[in-house]
Order: sequence, then C-alpha cells, then structure tokens
Amino acid sequence: MMHLDEAALRLSGNARLTTAVLAALGATLAITQSAVAQTAFTLPAPPFDLPMLPSPSGNWTVMVGIGGAMFGGLSSFQTSYAKAHGFDYSLFFIGFMSAAILSRLFVAGYVVKKDPLYSLLILTSLTLVSILLFLMLTSSQLAYLGGAAMLGLGYGLTYSVINGLAANEAPAGLMPQSLLLFSLAYIIGVFGFPLIAGNLIVSSGVQTMLYVVLLLAVLNFALVLFRIALRATGANEASVLRRK
Repeated sequence: MMHLDEAALRLSGNARLTTAVLAALGATLAITQSAVAQTAFTLPAPPFDLPMLPSPSGNWTVMVGIGGAMFGGLSSFQTSYAKAHGFDYSLFFIGFMSAAILSRLFVAGYVVKKDPLYSLLILTSLTLVSILLFLMLTSSQLAYLGGAAMLGLGYGLTYSVINGLAANEAPAGLMPQSLLLFSLAYIIGVFGFPLIAGNLIVSSGVQTMLYVVLLLAVLNFALVLFRIALRATGANEASVLRRK
C-alpha cells in the first residue's frame, strides 16, 4: 500500500513538472503549424459532421493522436524512468526540445519539399528506434540523450509533415473542420494518454508503459506503410487503365 502511495505522489510531481514543458512545446507547434498549413481559415458558423474521418486526411488525424499519446506518456513520466535507471532526466528534455526546435527551424523546409510518405517512413522509423533505445540501452547517459534527440527529430518533423497532409487531403470544403479535428486529436493524445500511462506504471512499472508506447510507434509506422502500399496500388491500377 505504501508503495502505491509513493508511486502516486511521484506521478503527481511528474505531471506538474511536465506542464511547463508541454506548454513550451505547444507554443513551438503553433508557430510551425502556421508556416506549414499554408492556408488561413475561419471556422464556419454551422455545426459540422465528421465525413473527414473516413477520408485520406483521417489517416493523419489518427497518426497525430497516436503521436501525441507517445509524447505525453514519455514526457510526463520521464523522471520516473530516469530515476529507475540512474539518469539525469533533464538530459531527456534538453535532447528532445533541442532536436525538435532546431529540426523545425532548419530541416522542416527541406523535408516538406520531398515525397511526404517516404519522409514519414524515415521519421516514424527514427521515433521507433528512439523508443527501442529507451527500452534496451538503460546504462548509458549518452544513449539516453541520443534517444531523446532522435525522438525530438522524428516526432517533431512527423507533426509538420502530417499537418500539411491533413490540410491537403481534407474533403472539399471541409479543410477547417479537418484541421480542427487534427488539433483535437493531438490534444486528446497528449493529455489523455498520461492517465492510462500513470495507471500502467503504478500497476506494472515503467517498462510496461514503454512497451505500450513502442506498440503505438509501431502502429504509426504501419499506417505510413499502409498509405504507401495504397498509393502504389492506385498507381498500378491507373497504369493498367492507361494501357487499355
């Protein structure tokens, strides 16, 4: 019983610590989003339904929610992870924030000009590898810092790319609603998943939570592979039709 009380107090402290970090990242995301979305909009007065979910843009809405969940889980309980392995948790935030901000300032403009699906394949792979580093290399401060920087690079640029795709692939006349749903999915992931992650840590430990985050990273990677396969199938069908 005492163990659970101590764990609960630790989780509460972690949540307070990461509030400032989440706010700083949110400001960075807002600045980057305005540069990537390319189109200003105002929300329509009438209420809207959700026909954008089964549309291609729905894929990116799901991905940003999953990405937000990964970030929320990893950042909210990083002090618990660092303490368990004897790390300085500030290394995670230094590595993550530095990579996320610098990559958006100096790399995002280049990445968004390339094939977005292949860019996402690389970026989601980086995110996946970074979580594997957290799980497997638990005795090196340098690997800890490197994993955090890799996560900041992969996760940070993934957001920029899928934000643009969500706008470009929104159903006709529904781009404002699609982008609103996109932002809502991110907020739900960032602030909703830590509730689940906290219960996992209390009941089964930090490693269990990391395995769940790894599963989410694999799911995002699979969604990108699915879209690449879907595009290839469509291109093949178009090629067959042209021959006929």
